[in-house]
Amino acid sequence: MFHIDYFSTRIMNMSSSKSGKVIYSILAGALGAIILVLFLSGMSLAAAIGSILPVIIGFNTALTGYMVLEKTRNAFAHKRLAAIFSGVTVVVITALLLNIMSFRGAGVFIIGIEQLMTLIFTGIIASGLGGMLAIKYFQLK
Repeated sequence: MFHIDYFSTRIMNMSSSKSGKVIYSILAGALGAIILVLFLSGMSLAAAIGSILPVIIGFNTALTGYMVLEKTRNAFAHKRLAAIFSGVTVVVITALLLNIMSFRGAGVFIIGIEQLMTLIFTGIIASGLGGMLAIKYFQLK
């Protein structure tokens, strides 16, 4: 039988741990990027999405880098590296899910290897900057 109390308690316990907070931040960033891409692809041509995808990824990875350090505070010894890792993970998850959805819907992959490398570079820079902002804002050492 499905007991909502059991599952809500399990989710709350998982999200209170350090790894749960990091996973939550990464999934929020990836799903946010996917929602923005889907919304904007409905308003413009599919070819135009490729040109604005680095902006969407940069924005969401910066937020993810910030959110990881905001939620975990002093849990990591190398805070900026944790923010960068979370940003790269967001890029990989977003690219994977967008390629799966576009292949199932249209039979093509919208993100090639060259664009993936550009997005990873963008994710590294933006999540590092988001992490630096969190470190400065919360005076983390």
